[in-house]
Amino acid sequence: MLRLNLSLKEQYEQLEPSDLEEQRDREFLNRAIYHKILNEIAILKGIAQRLVRSTESAELRRIIGGIEFINQEIGKRRDAATMQLEEVPAAEYDRVLQTVSDTAHDIADFANNEIAVLERRVRRLLKASENTTSIHKLRRLLEQIEFTQSGLNDLKTANESILLNIAAFPARHLFANWEQNPKINNASITVEMDNPDALFHGDEQKLKAIFKELVDNATKHNPDKAVLQIRLRSRDLDALPGYVLPGKKITGKRKYLNIIYTDDGEGIPEDRKEWIFQPLKTTSKEGSGLGLFIISKTVRAMGGYILERGVYGTTEGARFEIYLPYGVEK
Repeated sequence: MLRLNLSLKEQYEQLEPSDLEEQRDREFLNRAIYHKILNEIAILKGIAQRLVRSTESAELRRIIGGIEFINQEIGKRRDAATMQLEEVPAAEYDRVLQTVSDTAHDIADFANNEIAVLERRVRRLLKASENTTSIHKLRRLLEQIEFTQSGLNDLKTANESILLNIAAFPARHLFANWEQNPKINNASITVEMDNPDALFHGDEQKLKAIFKELVDNATKHNPDKAVLQIRLRSRDLDALPGYVLPGKKITGKRKYLNIIYTDDGEGIPEDRKEWIFQPLKTTSKEGSGLGLFIISKTVRAMGGYILERGVYGTTEGARFEIYLPYGVEK
């Protein structure tokens, strides 16, 4: 019987090899419900409880009560979904995925609405507070509330199917902003285009968002580097390199847009490369663990591939290679 809280090992045992792509998404949904949301709520509660020890504010106690209510209600909705899944035959995999996805959306929407109420209460309390220590802690609580709201929105984005807005555009549009403004935070960005006038059919805005996420990731993980050198190269290929799909015979030719991102930062250790595209995996205290997962999901939705091929400990740092097939406008 499939359960909402299957361990990773149990999930693999119940899935056919052809289901592994879908399994990644279901793993995300399970982990999102049981770990990410509840963890963020627990952090909120911890900050609020520390505040209570330094003040006798009745409003603050109501805020803690609101956080506890969110926690309890999430548990009830999770348990209800688990009971619902027990009625679904294991063979009806689509129904299982739909139930888990619906539950994730329901919990995220509920938590977001309740946290918005808490945010307004904290802002009122912050405005009325005169104690310097309390003001500092209230601001910390407000920051965590805002971070939690952002994380919940990311969860919804990652749970949803990637909807593409396919249109034709010249490849040079992807990096026009950085060609005009090649510096962001501590990074200096160099753009090299072998195919600036190539007409590509794809989702221009989502591709721009991918490259922005890669740049933001690099600056976030290399804050101590005085000048982080980032290079973006775009070119056309007539076929995929063999290492993109190792062990698979690729017949015929197909044109691909190949974009290579490199930086001279710290890079990604070999033991982390296996999971960097998995959901909720992050080494950053400020990260949601969803950025690269959403990037990978978006690239796959466009029929493409993304892989990281940097060599840790060298001057190259991270190296992401993206391969997107040229297609016809839809």
